[in-house]
Order: sequence, then structure tokens, then C-alpha cells
Amino acid sequence: MPADWDLLTTAFLHDPPDKALDIRGHERRAARYLEAALGRPADVSLIKQDAGLADQLAAVAERFWSPADVGDVPDMLLRLDWMSRRLEWIGLTHQTNYRTMLERLAGGDPIGPLEMLASVLRPVSNGIRERSRQYTQQTPLNRVADTVLPVAPQPLITRDFLIALQSNDAQVKPALVKNALLQEMIPVSATVSKLAAIGIAAMDYIASGKPAPDSWAPEQRAFIAGIMTNPMPPGEVAIAIAEPIGKLVDKAVSK
Repeated sequence: MPADWDLLTTAFLHDPPDKALDIRGHERRAARYLEAALGRPADVSLIKQDAGLADQLAAVAERFWSPADVGDVPDMLLRLDWMSRRLEWIGLTHQTNYRTMLERLAGGDPIGPLEMLASVLRPVSNGIRERSRQYTQQTPLNRVADTVLPVAPQPLITRDFLIALQSNDAQVKPALVKNALLQEMIPVSATVSKLAAIGIAAMDYIASGKPAPDSWAPEQRAFIAGIMTNPMPPGEVAIAIAEPIGKLVDKAVSK
């Protein structure tokens, strides 16, 4: 087996699939898996040395499967969605656990309002999360930031959707107030509601055929920019509709 493939195999197997079950012994098991894959003894010290590049190498390896001129990201996302459903059929729970975690957070309250809020939220990067608080292997991953999906279809931004999203703040607030794990979402829900109101106003201006007043746009743009550039977003979540609402504001003021 060529040396490049040796490195590639190490990239995929340096963290064994059962690492979470026994973190302390994962390097020893990784060496055993690599020995079986490579047909020779694996050096644990080399595994540690290569581990720093392993995630990047694995991502590059995925690219090797496609021709160099293929760059259709929407098509890739469609294929990944199909593959995700197939993985569910064979027993994985990466999608069904999403609803289970939402139900657990909602407690005895209806899940609908919390699910609507979660549909427009995405987790921030690990780097931001590490700067927000100290995480250890014992930190429970049971908050909204741990629940919302990092990759999910963007909700269709219609007027009816924004009206429902604007009113959702009042509906979800009782659940947010009573659950300590959800209280950090109170300002997030209020922000989402205000974004929805801005989007509705922008759509009304667009539908009227007349540009929005010059005095209206700066405040809305500043509000949206503050959300998108906040280095420490509340609740460690990003609001996925901020950018499309910003585009609606731009369209509403264009002449």
C-alpha cells in the first residue's frame, strides 16, 4: 500500500468509532484497527503526530471522490440529505434524536413553539463555544446549542412564515422561563421575533412598489449587522434568517 494511502488510512482511523465509550484506551484501539487495515504494526506515536492533521486530511479525502471540475454544493447537500435518511433506515439516530432532545427540553409544554424557534437556529463554531465557557468531558451536552442541527434546510422565508415566527416569541416564552436550560434562549427568541417583524415590513415595502423611507433602513441594517458580527452570540447559537432578512431590507430600499 503506498505511503500516501497509509497516511489517509491513519486520518480516518486515528479516532476509532467507539472512542466515546472508552476515551482513555482509544489510542491503543486505533493502533489495533490500523494494524488490521495496513497489514503491519502501527506506531502509536505516529498516530499522535498525524492526529493534528487528521480531520483536514479526512475532509480532503472526501474531495478525492469527485472530479476536480465538480463544485455543485446544492447538489451535494441534496445527496447528503438522501444519505442521511438512508443512515436513519439502518438504525442511526442522528436525526430522530433531534426531536427527542427538543421534547426533553420542552418538558410538558407543546413542542411546536420550541421547534419553530430551533428551526432558524444553528450552533456556532467550536472555537466560539470554547471562548464562551469551559467545556470538559463531563460537560452535559443538553442545551439548545447542542440540539439544533449544524446543517439543515433553510426555512422558506414567506410572509406567513415570518408572521408565525414573530408571534412565536409569546408562545415559546413560558417554556423558556420555566426551564433553566432554556432561559438563555429568552433574548434569542426576542431577537428572532424582531427579525421577523423587520422582514414583514420589508416585504410590505417591496409589495407596495415604493422604496422604504431612507430613515428606516439604517436602523434595521445596524440591528442585523450586530447579530451577524457578534463574536459571542447569546446561547451559543447563530440565527440563520438574519442574512436573508438583511437581503429583504436591501431590496426594500432599492430604487
